[in-house]
Amino acid sequence: MTELLRKGLAWAPVLKSAALFVLPLPLTIAVLLALISGDMTQLLTTSGALASLWSAGVLSWRALVGEARYLLGERTDPPALPLKLISNA
Repeated sequence: MTELLRKGLAWAPVLKSAALFVLPLPLTIAVLLALISGDMTQLLTTSGALASLWSAGVLSWRALVGEARYLLGERTDPPALPLKLISNA
């Protein structure tokens, strides 16, 4: 039981970073509406916002997965680049 709890605590921050993928879903609807209406300015701004949020999500996801694997002993060294700091910038 303690092993399961330890794994759950190590992987919990990874699940919290899923908010960076789920919360901007209304932006995909805005991108589709801008594409249908032909408004290029709105299309570019909303797709840029969506791309920046999802790229921050990917960076933080990879960093948290590496950190969880390091905490569980699956990796011998921590991640070389501080991707969480880069995704927060």
